[in-house]
Amino acid sequence: MKEARELIKGKDDSVFLEPYKEEGGVYRLSVDLREIDPFLAHSGRLFLDEGIFTYVDSFRKAMPSPSPIAIDFIVAALEEKRDADIEKAFRRHYRLELSETKRECRHVRLTSILMLIVGAILMGIYLFFSFGELGLVYEVIAEIVSIASWVFIWAAVEKAFFDLHELKVDALYYSIMSLTEIRFRQEESPACA
Repeated sequence: MKEARELIKGKDDSVFLEPYKEEGGVYRLSVDLREIDPFLAHSGRLFLDEGIFTYVDSFRKAMPSPSPIAIDFIVAALEEKRDADIEKAFRRHYRLELSETKRECRHVRLTSILMLIVGAILMGIYLFFSFGELGLVYEVIAEIVSIASWVFIWAAVEKAFFDLHELKVDALYYSIMSLTEIRFRQEESPACA
């Protein structure tokens, strides 16, 4: 149990609050940044700690998809420059993920089409070998080519209908997260309370 909490928290001993659903159907996640530096060390305030994204993304499967999500960053003191940097880094992370997912979608589509073409060519070769009496060796070759053609066709269908669907769901989530509402709330640190 402790290891799971540590994985969600990241390396720092920060406290993350549970999400709650507002009346409008928006899931508002609260991320407590009062006792941690949210930026990766040596990133020049460009990238947030991965523990924040691990926490936020851990609620993805529990929420109906697609759900509107809003993020509250709880800070000890409001600092306009730091808060703006946190928001930019948060959005940058999900825009990069969205860009990568779109690139993967294009790759899967292209691979699927190429595999379908190869399967069709192999099926044509099989049909060529299957007509006429060409001998036992050619019959064996024809069966091997037939099996290979169906493997390519099945792999193309699997990529087009299963892999591509998962990537589109991911892209939708990253798109929502890159445009999500972000608020900063000032609260007293739990150690001071």
